[in-house]
Amino acid sequence: MVTDMKEAGELSAVGKIFHRMRQFRGRSGMGPRLARGAFWSTGGGVFSGALTLLQSIVLARILGVGDFGKLGLVYNTVGMFGALAGFGLGMGTAKHVANLRRQAPEEMWAVIRLSTYSVLATSGLVALVLWFAARGLAIRYLGDSALTTAIRIGVALLCLNAWNGVQVGVLTGLERFRGVALIRAVNVVVSLCGATLGARWHGVNGALVGAAVGVLVACLLSRFLVYRSTDVRIPRVSVGRVARRLLLDTSFPMFLAGLLPTAGMWYVGTLLARSENGYSQMGIFNAANSWFTIVAFGANCLVQPLLPIFASGGSASGGAEDRLLGILLRIVSGAGALVALAVGLCAPWIMRLYGAEFASGYWTLIVVALTGLLYCLCNLLSTFIMARRSGWLWLLLQAIWTGVLAIGATVLGTATSLAYATSRFTAYAVQVAIEMGLTRKSWAAPKPVAESR
Repeated sequence: MVTDMKEAGELSAVGKIFHRMRQFRGRSGMGPRLARGAFWSTGGGVFSGALTLLQSIVLARILGVGDFGKLGLVYNTVGMFGALAGFGLGMGTAKHVANLRRQAPEEMWAVIRLSTYSVLATSGLVALVLWFAARGLAIRYLGDSALTTAIRIGVALLCLNAWNGVQVGVLTGLERFRGVALIRAVNVVVSLCGATLGARWHGVNGALVGAAVGVLVACLLSRFLVYRSTDVRIPRVSVGRVARRLLLDTSFPMFLAGLLPTAGMWYVGTLLARSENGYSQMGIFNAANSWFTIVAFGANCLVQPLLPIFASGGSASGGAEDRLLGILLRIVSGAGALVALAVGLCAPWIMRLYGAEFASGYWTLIVVALTGLLYCLCNLLSTFIMARRSGWLWLLLQAIWTGVLAIGATVLGTATSLAYATSRFTAYAVQVAIEMGLTRKSWAAPKPVAESR
């Protein structure tokens, strides 16, 4: 008798991967779920990613290297406070909705209500703080008091993104990936048109207003899709039953885990901006960083459908998620390496697309491309850890990432975009090494031996 695994051993390396994927699809029943999620995530990702990249090139040419750097700093500032406003509720909601939608739908409804109320409260409070702190932040950390108005416009982005994050989290937990892809597509189309017109009309401030309009339209659409996807006839239970599980055990550590790296990147970015030619160097980094998501595209497309699959699995699935992780790590790392190589080889020509002022930053783009390759692995491993282990472990990993970033910035300095990019590369390299060790028993588990025919 010849076993399935013996036949697989006779195949090429690529053949083994496809053979195991067919086995996984047949045995676990998760194949169709992953395929549907990956299809919509990939389709939406290609569309929105291409338009986002186009938007970065258009805005860079309209604003110039200095103002493009200022726009990036304002986005980083709003993003840091956005981590406070979101409170980790988007990811936490997705995880719990995926767990509860079949086992305890009444508790799932309570999670949705609690998440919505909580994000409205936290985003409103943080928005007030950012509004009144805008002038101090602009003068002390960004080095330009004229950015006060831009930061205050960003308050609208902060609130809308936080609210939209929870709605998208609900749809992700329900595995409504087509709706999520539609939301992102609408967001990027409206933002591209609005930010382009706004930048021509009023520079940095106009670009932010246009982006806020895009997020507002996405919020309205996401709210409508959530209403259609949830059964309002489900009996409602007290939110107190799920408050501790959602807020303390999941959202709070995820909130801190999201805040630490965002704050670290923001602080190092402000040091770069306040150096000589700082805004120009920040503009070069922002242009190069727009290709980060291109390299990490494959991992980003898979993570969204993987979170509910990993979260809803367990011992009853017979280790199917562990085998899936190993397969995807090989596929994503290979695809990411090819894209990173292509971007690195074309770096001088890519940077010229943004204008002559950006041409000197091709080494920054090369480092960003290599960082994107590491992020491909990190994103998959982090999703597995978040779904299957404690949120506090992920918090520890993010704290280590932030610490390595700070050490790298201290050693390499913050005078150039290349030093900034290299510090981030080092942080991801350390995190990938740690996460590979933590999950090795899962992705490197021995192949199950099939029964003889």
